[in-house]
Amino acid sequence: MSWNRISKSRQWRCGISGLLAVLIATATGAAFAAPKPGKKPTPTPAPAVKPPAADDLFEGTATATKPAARKPAVPAGDGVLVAPLSAGPKYADAWPSERRKAEADLQLTREAENRALAVAAFAEGQMADEKGDPDKAIDAWKRATELDPANANLAVKVAVELAKRNEPAEAIRVLKDSIAAAPKEPDTYIYLAQVYAKHLNKPELAMQMAQKAMAAAPEYFSAWAAVSELHQQLGETQKAGELIEKALKSTSKDPDFWLGFGSYLRKIFLKDDGTASPEEMQQMETVFRKAVELKPKDASVLAQAGDFAVLAHKGKEALEFYERAVKLNQAPRDEATKNLREKYIRALAANDRGAEAIPLLEQFARDPNQSLRQDLFELLGELYEQAGQTEKAIEHYKRSLVLDAGEPRNHFNLANMQIRGKKPADAVETMEKARKKFPDRPDVTLGLALALSSAKRHEAAMRMFANVVEETKGRSDMSLDADFYFKWGAAAEQAGRIEKAAELLQKSITLNPETPEAYNYLGYMWVDRGQNVEEAGQLIRKAVEMKPDNGAYLDSLGWYYFKAGKFEEAKKELLSAVKQMPEDDATVLDHLADVCGQLGNNAEAIGYWERALKLKPEDADKIEKKLEAAKQRQAGGK
Repeated sequence: MSWNRISKSRQWRCGISGLLAVLIATATGAAFAAPKPGKKPTPTPAPAVKPPAADDLFEGTATATKPAARKPAVPAGDGVLVAPLSAGPKYADAWPSERRKAEADLQLTREAENRALAVAAFAEGQMADEKGDPDKAIDAWKRATELDPANANLAVKVAVELAKRNEPAEAIRVLKDSIAAAPKEPDTYIYLAQVYAKHLNKPELAMQMAQKAMAAAPEYFSAWAAVSELHQQLGETQKAGELIEKALKSTSKDPDFWLGFGSYLRKIFLKDDGTASPEEMQQMETVFRKAVELKPKDASVLAQAGDFAVLAHKGKEALEFYERAVKLNQAPRDEATKNLREKYIRALAANDRGAEAIPLLEQFARDPNQSLRQDLFELLGELYEQAGQTEKAIEHYKRSLVLDAGEPRNHFNLANMQIRGKKPADAVETMEKARKKFPDRPDVTLGLALALSSAKRHEAAMRMFANVVEETKGRSDMSLDADFYFKWGAAAEQAGRIEKAAELLQKSITLNPETPEAYNYLGYMWVDRGQNVEEAGQLIRKAVEMKPDNGAYLDSLGWYYFKAGKFEEAKKELLSAVKQMPEDDATVLDHLADVCGQLGNNAEAIGYWERALKLKPEDADKIEKKLEAAKQRQAGGK
């Protein structure tokens, strides 16, 4: 068959015949029969072929088969004869012609044919729309709804397109025709309500349609939401609240009703920061828990409840739901379950269960589809940092930086961990590279200043702090706040520039008199050097008043009492400091040993110095001298 024999209409029909065959099969569910095994058709002489008409689609000579013997018609009751289905192999033709009709049981009903043609018309409209022909698209979409008016989804899609093109009257006609054909479909009422409200500004008519949707499908929460939103639009806040109360009392056993309800409440109640009133929070939690109660072994339901708990800052509840969902081991099927494993891992980390999260996250990060995700390696770095595994944290922060060197935070993470890992030179190198990459970022310059200070390159650090001041002039994205002056003051103290340090720390206090760090640092700096001891004591007491359980501040207070010759008070505060510190601190133990030595408690002093020596062997010369003197005093009975 040559293409030049096919008219334009025939070309179109052949071009979509494959697509239409699929659409028809989908719309009707018709089966395509296959030949029975062991049976071969018996060839018979081909009949004479009638020449094709001028505009007929010549399909060639059909190979005839010997018809199988047919059973006689059998009575179906009341004397009506029903012909049996034909025997032998049968085939559904993708485009049957007048010359070769399909078997009766393979022919489409008029309704099924219209449904298939409607889907094809809608697809034709989509193609026309993509090609920039809106008029042809609209015509095709209208034809689709005329062929299958009972298809609510199709009607809504077409109405949406018509409304976009500012044809609300046509959209209403399409929706009303669909309602007439399928009066129990709620979506057509809901979208009709939206057309009335948004395009024609007729909220009363919109309310009528929304209420009809609710009446047609009382367990379909989208209908409830449409009514509630219209009450809000009309300023009927009380009625909207009453509707929510009514929904909360529903006896629905459909988990989708409660999930839809929960999503709606989350949209109207939760603020951007995840907060809501206690009453609103309770209502949302009740709704999601009802969904879980109705379908406790559905991973999607559990995951959606977990997602709400995350937004509501309820980490323990989120972990509970995610953990239950993961244990079901169900295949991902929607947005809620698509990233379930990762959500579970992050929930473990957020609930201080990093030891369990690390191996799961390591396995997850080894997945080829995930191996280039910077955020996973950043999280691994954080978890190893929390676990005190410095080298592992550095390794993963390096990987995070390699994957995304364009984010300053990744440089900061690595440099900070290198400082904690006592690799200040590496931290300086990291931040020097960052400064070359981000020369206009004062915060990067500050990071380099801190790294230089930790590497004891004090003069370079002080110059870099001064550079930060210059770089921030005329900028609004970074201010020189109390924290900046505190860090600069600490660096100045470590550089031995005590007067400069005191000036900077006092400026930090002036800018923010409610933070205790600067009070404690300045007070301890003076006490340790025997300068301004009484004023220093007042500063330290101020810090302790703000944070009475801070071990470092209690150590400063104890050291102040020691310098002031008040040894009993000093011992009391230093013992409290030891208890409050998260772990043994060499400096606190050294101070306590000094106080015990002054009180003549040599055995206690020796014990504390030995503990300090194990923690800080780099101070061995200083500690061992005091330790030896205490042992001699003890041996002499003094």
